[in-house]
Amino acid sequence: MTTLAAPAAASTPALPVVRATAIGDVALAALVRSGGRLDPIAGFGGAPYRRAGDHIVWIGVRVRTMHPRMVALDAEPAPGRSVRVEVDEALVPWRAPDLPVDAPSLACMRERALTMLDALACGHWSEHPDVEPPRGFGLLLEGRRPPFPLDLAIARVRRFVAALATGDPHLITDHAIPLLGLGTGLTPSGDDLVGGALFGRRLLQFDAAATEALAARILDAAPARTHAISVALLSDLAAGRTYQRLHDVIAALADPACPTDTVASRMDALGRIGHSSGWDMQAGLLAAIAPQRLLELIDRIV
Repeated sequence: MTTLAAPAAASTPALPVVRATAIGDVALAALVRSGGRLDPIAGFGGAPYRRAGDHIVWIGVRVRTMHPRMVALDAEPAPGRSVRVEVDEALVPWRAPDLPVDAPSLACMRERALTMLDALACGHWSEHPDVEPPRGFGLLLEGRRPPFPLDLAIARVRRFVAALATGDPHLITDHAIPLLGLGTGLTPSGDDLVGGALFGRRLLQFDAAATEALAARILDAAPARTHAISVALLSDLAAGRTYQRLHDVIAALADPACPTDTVASRMDALGRIGHSSGWDMQAGLLAAIAPQRLLELIDRIV
């Protein structure tokens, strides 16, 4: 077992020590730089996020999905307290898998995404006994109106999806930024929707320089519209390195041998992240993959 720090000076009280049981590669690198120290984030004392130096990491004891910023711990730190993390040298950090890149995989992904959108739009999704219904902006995938206050932003979302359909990076930026900070929760629904779309655009391999510039413009605007935790998670989505469950969905969509029930099960698992974060991300992802079909669904309710 390795503590990622030199012993505290005699005059400095020793921090409580917790042990990492699983860790993402981004979190490990941040902890190495911070000497293993995790500090509370001002204003978010009760949230499962801490600072490791200049980086934000996500902490938990019962981990349902990995993430590059995730640190699973053997004990829950006291709210508002700094701790020091021990990491076993044999612990292998989780790394987000590479996105599929070959043309057949991308073609399969588009086709399967349309199949799942059709299932959602026809109401077949909710007929499955083992899945939960969509929430947040995920309701748009069924052609249904999301709850207040998201219902007030339907026209704004439509403009964003229409911009995705054009592929014009400046137009996409113009209509993405007004969605940032929209909604409630630790990561607002608008942030997750935009992040899912940025993940999708990177996945679909649009012009690399234009994709990077588009994401940079949106991320530059984000700190003025949302909070630091959401900005960090948005930047991960834009970089194509995010929740294991989202990567699992992509792997299923891109595999022609993957049964449809498995695709649905993985989409359901992603949808269970947060109050509606998983479905908000999924809506953004499908907006990037199949914008014209999503526009048709939104037009049912506007």
